[in-house]
Amino acid sequence: MAAAPTPWRGLDALAPGTKGAFACAVVEDRSSHAAGPLDRLPVLYVRGANPGPTLLCFAGVHGDEFEPMAAVHDFYRALDPAAMTGSWVCVACAGVSGYLAANRLGSDGKNLARCFPGSADGTLTERVAHTLQRDFLE
Repeated sequence: MAAAPTPWRGLDALAPGTKGAFACAVVEDRSSHAAGPLDRLPVLYVRGANPGPTLLCFAGVHGDEFEPMAAVHDFYRALDPAAMTGSWVCVACAGVSGYLAANRLGSDGKNLARCFPGSADGTLTERVAHTLQRDFLE
């Protein structure tokens, strides 16, 4: 039986027993509806000291659902990489343009949850879906 692919293939480059945050690049927003810096997705990670499976989470797919975004930050703070087997990776706010507008939909009026697998040349929400699909799910 073949091993399942690792969610977010960049995980192997991180040292075991570490935690941190970074920004995942998305093609810059070309819409006239841009509300701010929409070309980065915030990602939290905790790589356990011991090898094991990876749990991948997306929060903030709908920009007006604030509770999951707050919950993943609380969860992140509570994790101790030295005591962990496996890893946790979370896109802490997948729908940044919706979040900035406190709206369920992105700045292009699209629902991120309905745009997968996305398009590299599409609207902002379609490009976000494409980035999430390509960088985290494939």
